[in-house]
Amino acid sequence: MESKKKIATMLIVFLFCISPVVSGEASVFATDETEPSTVGCGITADSSPVEDSAKMSPNQLPPSLQANSAVTEDPAMDTSQMNQEVEVPNSEMKEMQETDVMPSNTHPDPKLIALGTSKLTAEYLIGSCGQGVGHIAYEYVPLASLAFNDTPMIVIQLPSEIANQLNGSTANQAIFLSKLTGTITIPNGLLFNQDIDLHAATTAFSLSYNAKYGAIVVTFATTAASVGILNKWKADIKFDVVTLYKNGITIPAAINGSNYPVVADFNSSADGISLVTGNSKAGVIAASTMSLGTCPIVKVDAPSLTSPILNNQTRVTGRFAQTQDSAYTYTVNLSIQRVDGTASPPILTNILIGSDGNFSVDIPAAVEYLDSVMATVTAKSKTTTEIYQSLPSSSIQVSWPLVSPVLNQVTVGTTAITGSALQTTGGTYKSRLQINNNVSREQIINLPVNGAYSFTANPAIQGGDLVAVSIQGYSARTGKLLIETPVVAQTVSFINPSLTITQVLERQNSQGLWEVAPSVVTGQVIRYTSTVTLTNANAIWNQQRLQDWIPAGLTNYANAQVVKKNADGSLVNLGAPLLVANPASPSLQGWNYQNSLSANNLTQANQALILQYTATVSDGALNKNLVHSIFLDGMNGGGQSITQQSSSQTMLVGNGTLRFIQVPTTIEFKNLAVPIKPTVYNRTNLSNILTVADGRINKSQWHLYVREAQPLTSLTNQIIPGAFVYSQNGVDKPINQTSLEVMAYTSPDASNVNLNWQTNEGIRLNLTPGPNLNVNQKYQGSLEWILSDAPI
Repeated sequence: MESKKKIATMLIVFLFCISPVVSGEASVFATDETEPSTVGCGITADSSPVEDSAKMSPNQLPPSLQANSAVTEDPAMDTSQMNQEVEVPNSEMKEMQETDVMPSNTHPDPKLIALGTSKLTAEYLIGSCGQGVGHIAYEYVPLASLAFNDTPMIVIQLPSEIANQLNGSTANQAIFLSKLTGTITIPNGLLFNQDIDLHAATTAFSLSYNAKYGAIVVTFATTAASVGILNKWKADIKFDVVTLYKNGITIPAAINGSNYPVVADFNSSADGISLVTGNSKAGVIAASTMSLGTCPIVKVDAPSLTSPILNNQTRVTGRFAQTQDSAYTYTVNLSIQRVDGTASPPILTNILIGSDGNFSVDIPAAVEYLDSVMATVTAKSKTTTEIYQSLPSSSIQVSWPLVSPVLNQVTVGTTAITGSALQTTGGTYKSRLQINNNVSREQIINLPVNGAYSFTANPAIQGGDLVAVSIQGYSARTGKLLIETPVVAQTVSFINPSLTITQVLERQNSQGLWEVAPSVVTGQVIRYTSTVTLTNANAIWNQQRLQDWIPAGLTNYANAQVVKKNADGSLVNLGAPLLVANPASPSLQGWNYQNSLSANNLTQANQALILQYTATVSDGALNKNLVHSIFLDGMNGGGQSITQQSSSQTMLVGNGTLRFIQVPTTIEFKNLAVPIKPTVYNRTNLSNILTVADGRINKSQWHLYVREAQPLTSLTNQIIPGAFVYSQNGVDKPINQTSLEVMAYTSPDASNVNLNWQTNEGIRLNLTPGPNLNVNQKYQGSLEWILSDAPI
């Protein structure tokens, strides 16, 4: 049979820019788009669409393919002036270069405080007894003299490890600010600045803490005068870990395990705090922990709370395992965080610790499910003002272990649903009944103390009803549902049949055997099998009806049949379904089967109805989805209609032909030296690799050819015939108008096959000095790639 072909065109541009040099040796000039004085050579590319030269019926071999590739060359050569330097005008060079599109600069919205030079120093220092000292210094210097009427601010956002110890406690915030040391620098005239002690009595600035940002805020007096580029605002502060620890503020280890992040910014009161302006700076205090060193302090360990803490619990206990120093009074602070957002009780303080280390406290309101409880220990000196506070204990979340219900056996006709669920944890409990997941038949009642529940079912329970019971726990604070057990359910025997639908799509392989189809392609014979199985015992499915929607994109429907499969696996052929018009089906056609014989009813679990047929995937279905749907309905054992069920399956159709996936659109040879003898040149650029795919069901060897469709031709019609060669295994084969085979291959599957040429392989250029090879000329030609299912 005659082989079939497809043609694809590839334009390849060859550009030679030759410039003889003073030394007498030929040089190759590469384009440098950053230097206006460097020679640059422009390149053009084009491609034509792929066209089928022959059509094929589904029973024919898939067509082979043919592709055209066009080639352009611009050899700039002058054999008479090999030792002279050639210059290209800038105007020509610019035409050769690609246009660079630079994004326009964007700027933040103008602020009352102008952008300036900002500097942030964050470091970890060692105190006199080895303790950690945090040092943070931030300064702002304007870039130019300016005048503004505003209230400047320096905002220093503390590491979250410190802020978490301060937020929520104004007392701790005030203590922290009072224990800071350092200086504040403000402008004093256009040429001078003034340093003021952080705690000096002055109106030049104020010191505060912002809990929202966890930040120290230095607010300066409103500045109405001009400031110069020698002026600056600066906050240089330190905090001593031991000093804070002695005042009840403990700094925990770095959350990230390596350092404490710091952010600082210069803002104005009018603009507000943002910490993301152009003046913002970020840094870290480079320490994983802030050591207390060897200072004379009292180390206080974190306590532990007794777990679990249960819903409705009103007493919390715990233990402080550390040996207590008689010079200090140890107490516990207990905090409760309510999960529902209602106001949490205040922190319970001054909870005494027994000599054995145990402590307990009655809380003013019972905790509820998912509340969180945490404790710290405070050690207060009996003779000095020193106060030490431990790190917080592990947080314990309140749990609520509900006991699932026991559901007594439910039978057809009953009006009482009963069972038990005795609860051992305090709380507000209710039991919930669901019948067939029907909201109108749902009941929720209070659960008696003894756990025995009873629901009245009206109407009476019928066969096939789904009865489910669960136990719920409610909040005593808000009345909202907090927790619920998994449902305990029974399906009342019988009446509704339980049916499952399975769909299997198979394809016929090259050996003519059926196999499950993970994919299909055009021209392939496929088989759909839909199975409906009765899965529950004591149920009857009669008056069975199956509707099969045939997917669009199929032809040659055949071998349609319906089979009953018995529980023992035996098969009974029920005949062929009817092919009917169906406007709802994707193909506007479908198969219908309606049973009217009681002998064909499904009455046992694992009996099934099977509908099956074959078809061929048409060429028009390429890259489209085959959507196959099956619908069922009928009656149950009580003569009632059952709910219609359906199942759909979608399969994308692939290409079942031998074809090009892509061919190179351009091949470039740029900036080549004038050859003084026959020379083979490598490509300087290849637009993309050549890729072939064989989607045919029956694979056979395919062949790839190349031929010269148009020889290299300049813009002045100077022709260089036979300039192309195909290099393979060290051999340069000339490319002319006769097809040259470059590859023969049998694809194992439909995957892409790529021709990955090395630099000295594939399409190359063989040039010999001659009268038609001139300086500053562009030459272009075209190659034709041919893919065939048989030798040509």
